[in-house]
Amino acid sequence: MVAVFICPPYFRGGFFLLAVTLAPTLLAQETLVTFTPRASIDELAADPQWLRLLHHDASENEGTFLSQEFYLSPQGRDRPGAELRATLQAMEIPVTDDTHPRCRFPARYHWLGKQLGHPAWQTIPAACRRLRKWLAEKPLRSISLLMVSGYMGNPASLFGHSLLKLNTDTEEHDLFSTTINYGALVPPKEPVIIYILRGLLGGYQAGYSDRYFYTQDVVYTHTEARDIWEYQLDLSPEHTRFLQLHLWEIIGNKKQYFFLTRNCAYELGRVIDIVLDRPLTRPARVWYTPSELFDRLHDIDEEARVQQKKTIIRQLRYHPSAERLLIRDYENLDPALKSRARRFLKQPESSQIDAVLAGLPTAKQQVLLDFLFSYQHFILTREQPQPSPETLSLKHTLLLKRLTLPPSVAADVQPLYRPSPSEGQKPSIIGLGIMAKKSRGSVPLLKLTAFSQEPTGQNALDGGELTVFDLRFGLPENGMPIRQVDYLRILHHALSPLPMAPSWSWRLLLRSVRESGKGYDHQFYLGMGRSAKKGEALFYALLTPSLHSLAPIFRLRPEAGLILPLRDNLRTHLNLGLENSTTGWQVMALGVLQYSFSRNLSLQLVYQKERQSSWLLSIRSHW
Repeated sequence: MVAVFICPPYFRGGFFLLAVTLAPTLLAQETLVTFTPRASIDELAADPQWLRLLHHDASENEGTFLSQEFYLSPQGRDRPGAELRATLQAMEIPVTDDTHPRCRFPARYHWLGKQLGHPAWQTIPAACRRLRKWLAEKPLRSISLLMVSGYMGNPASLFGHSLLKLNTDTEEHDLFSTTINYGALVPPKEPVIIYILRGLLGGYQAGYSDRYFYTQDVVYTHTEARDIWEYQLDLSPEHTRFLQLHLWEIIGNKKQYFFLTRNCAYELGRVIDIVLDRPLTRPARVWYTPSELFDRLHDIDEEARVQQKKTIIRQLRYHPSAERLLIRDYENLDPALKSRARRFLKQPESSQIDAVLAGLPTAKQQVLLDFLFSYQHFILTREQPQPSPETLSLKHTLLLKRLTLPPSVAADVQPLYRPSPSEGQKPSIIGLGIMAKKSRGSVPLLKLTAFSQEPTGQNALDGGELTVFDLRFGLPENGMPIRQVDYLRILHHALSPLPMAPSWSWRLLLRSVRESGKGYDHQFYLGMGRSAKKGEALFYALLTPSLHSLAPIFRLRPEAGLILPLRDNLRTHLNLGLENSTTGWQVMALGVLQYSFSRNLSLQLVYQKERQSSWLLSIRSHW
């Protein structure tokens, strides 16, 4: 068998060397490889896998990396074919040190070598010392996508965050596994307004970085009290290795950051897409939130199960926040120890330790000291990098006191588990319903919601709410078909019994409502109050002042609410309050009953009383 290579004149030298290199293998395998002028190179350059390796955006017909170091050809960002030729030429140069393209771009060489049948496509040259060290520190078991819950303390983290995790240790000891983060490079002390505007308009560069998992765990679960759901992916060893090689290529290189579209979830999803036969990421409709990435993971698995194909989620693991674990430990104390713990935490001083422990048997002292030490360690972690001398001293005193007692047997504690928001309903909603009012009869109503985690939905955490751009369309009145727009609706419950957490619940609402014959009333609500949970029932009471564009300009609403799951797929939300108006105080009421058929479909019945009473029955599609 003869291997024939027909090369274009401008590239004949490079392919001659490639032909000499591959000829013995090709002859031994009796393989015929024929390169027609430009066609074979162009076919490889147009291969979806090659374009994904270059992070080439088909809609803009260019690569998304800004760093020229990511390209070997000056035209590599705009011309995948030019980058392919430059890569092939560079791979023929002997490897002498870490700066060689084969050391910098091992995934490209892995893929090209496999396509061309090169015998050494799986090897890493000894001269690639940094790459070999990075790969050999610990054997890679698997790769996970991490879903981090939202954080009210940062506008960019309101919808959550995403990370990649390279699992090199066991599940019980994975703090030294490597995580890959994609984030904007923001100057220190950037004003919030500037940060939001630049993030929305693409004013920041962003990059991939690698850190040990424990550093992310400290920030998210300890400092910011956020939960993490770990989606371990069921990838083959070859695909796992291939992704590891590609991550080496992209770490440190820069892209343009867009908060709503090309954010952490979208870019990390595109990395995983390199080895999937079903796309994980899709072009952003209006925006792309982290929940969309994980919703898609569940969709792929549901489709695979129906078609009896291999699923992509191998395991879903929950990492509760340190605050949630501390609350669990507190709730596990008996009433007498809870009372002593609360007394100490109200006045946490070293001089109070003996008084709190007085009269307790040794076993009870052990339990109480273990909890108080965990609490103080939690506070110390939150105060990093400059903890107060009082916190350090108190933790040291508690430790010394605990060391005077014998060791205790570890308690058999039930591990915490909370469903991932993406196991519930998708956040975007299209609803079609009938609204009944005494003054107008029954009218059709269309509801569009860009993003919603609602108290009666199956994707809400802790009974709270986060809704963005909730629009209601009805029959036009004075040429105005939009009945109501909720630009932002947040209900946050403070449920922790411990003093280190905020004790106030709060509500924020920005809304425009069409008032008959008056135009739109633009409204701003900001309320504060308390929340409590008894079993599955969540109670709250708020005092909510508001500003309006229509009289009365200032209004006040005392209100109380109940959020209660009646069954796994049936939930209710009741709210009753008073609000001052031009005619005095009026009763305000809201009742929501929602039945969820699936992640994609729900039925909702709403009763609302403001100026007048109305009923709304709607069928809703979640997407």
